[in-house]
Amino acid sequence: MGTVNRYYGLSETSPAFILSFFVNLLRGKCCQEDIYIGDPMKFIYKHITNICMLNFQMFIILDHIGHTNLGRELAVKELLLNKIF
Repeated sequence: MGTVNRYYGLSETSPAFILSFFVNLLRGKCCQEDIYIGDPMKFIYKHITNICMLNFQMFIILDHIGHTNLGRELAVKELLLNKIF
């Protein structure tokens, strides 16, 4: 295969991306309490949340399994629909 990436489409979120996302939302007058981050297929890793928590403490981290012991909220369809509409 040579140098071809056999994992095409695989992406890991960086703390820099999430931080820039927060800054842009907050510039648009969004409240931190209304910001939910999550990934339907993977976890938001602890090193990323630690960096984000240094700057923004009131956002909500969604989890698809339910690591509520880490301060995360279980992502369920009903919760998300109630927040969107």
